Amino acid sequence: MDHFLITPCVRCDDASHSCLECSNTTSSNNQSGPYGSLKPGKKLGADKWIEALKTKYAEGPLNLIFHNAIVRKEEQDRQKAFDDQRRTKHESKQTIAKAIVGFTTSGSDAEASVPQVSDTNSGPEENCTFSYDRAEVPARRTPGANDLQRMPAAPNRPDFDNGLAKLEHRKLEYPARTEYAEYPTSEKLVTNHFQLFRKKRDALKLYEYKIPELEGKGKRKARAIMETIIKCQVLSRNASDFATDYFTTIVAWTDLEPVMRDGGHALISPQNEPAKYHILRTPDGPFSLQYVRTVDMRDLFDYVNMKPDLGVDTNIKPMVNLLNIIISKCVEQSSVGTVPGGANKFYRKDAHCSLGNSVSLCTHRGYSYTVKAGAGAVLLNMNSLTSAFWCPIMFDRVMRDNAAFGNVDWNTFEGLVTGLRVYITYDRGDEKTDPEAYKRLNSEESRIKPIVGLGNLAKMQEFTPEGGKKTTVAAYFEAREYSSRS
Repeated sequence: MDHFLITPCVRCDDASHSCLECSNTTSSNNQSGPYGSLKPGKKLGADKWIEALKTKYAEGPLNLIFHNAIVRKEEQDRQKAFDDQRRTKHESKQTIAKAIVGFTTSGSDAEASVPQVSDTNSGPEENCTFSYDRAEVPARRTPGANDLQRMPAAPNRPDFDNGLAKLEHRKLEYPARTEYAEYPTSEKLVTNHFQLFRKKRDALKLYEYKIPELEGKGKRKARAIMETIIKCQVLSRNASDFATDYFTTIVAWTDLEPVMRDGGHALISPQNEPAKYHILRTPDGPFSLQYVRTVDMRDLFDYVNMKPDLGVDTNIKPMVNLLNIIISKCVEQSSVGTVPGGANKFYRKDAHCSLGNSVSLCTHRGYSYTVKAGAGAVLLNMNSLTSAFWCPIMFDRVMRDNAAFGNVDWNTFEGLVTGLRVYITYDRGDEKTDPEAYKRLNSEESRIKPIVGLGNLAKMQEFTPEGGKKTTVAAYFEAREYSSRS
């Protein structure tokens, strides 16, 4: 449709007008342009469609079906005017240069008399200005995380209001709300946001540290190593002064460098680089604690209160991430038993139940949380969640769970359990003939394996148990279950 709304006109290939402005409706006269390639019958149909567009356009030029094409046409017109202006300016400079050259070449010092004419910025800067009716302004992106944004004024916060007043004459991309809406009745609003406060007399500094050797390791292994690191003598004595995400980061509200020095940990970083202390050595290699930065959390509170003297490039994301890690430590120390469920997520140990009649799956209730920068306040947002988990049962019971998987074909079932981590309960290898292999195969870490695929159906898979007769896997487990019941 855009071809019929913008120039040049595809009906007669005339660049001076668009199809909506074209008076030519005789199809046989149209021999050029994209419109001219149509068959006569198609041209007649297109003529009628264009006339219908004209009627629709006359009823409302700002109709959405015309909006994009109109904006694109205006952009083309502006670009064309700008290109014409530059071309005229360039041609005039070339004419002046030729005139000067023609005048000076007759003298003996011609080369010294010819001025150097530049095609760029030889005169004052030129600005191209234009205006739109707001109804015609195309959609723009939302403000970025680092863009200066004016927040709506919060009630009963005079400091915030005074700071907002100082921003009154500053140029902003979006208009700011100056007051709250008024409603005829007063209603209560229940929300899952809780305000975080700080003691203004205290310096609110957080110290961020990294375990650089954990970068690139899987989450399970990184967590296991981090749990070992925070149990070292120095950190365990100061466990109330820091929190960790159990991945790579430790955030402390007291400086840990004096603690590391007093504990005898060697400083291994080169001079003039961030401090790094050797912390412990494991079978996976040495690990160190590296200082990253000190974060003044007062900047976050200044940000939500829109302090005028706060830099426009203030990045609040690191501050929010550090506070989320601290909130996680509060959850760990709660009197209610919880288990972690990923970043900013936890589940209650006492909030689970079976999923229908299934013995394989259960539902577990928990919560997710995150710190947010609100209007005049730092907020903690809490949300409830429910997820499904595998129950800790023998895998043969999962395979015979008809309530959950009775209608699932074998290939689909294989896809569901592939990747599931299982624990091997029986002993493997021969302790007498190869004790080292026996010990390795039956260690705790070697007993945990992911399922990579399934064989034949249990009722079709045959094997001969030690000291027994040939049987199927299904018959073997059914007999074992029967014997355990009896």
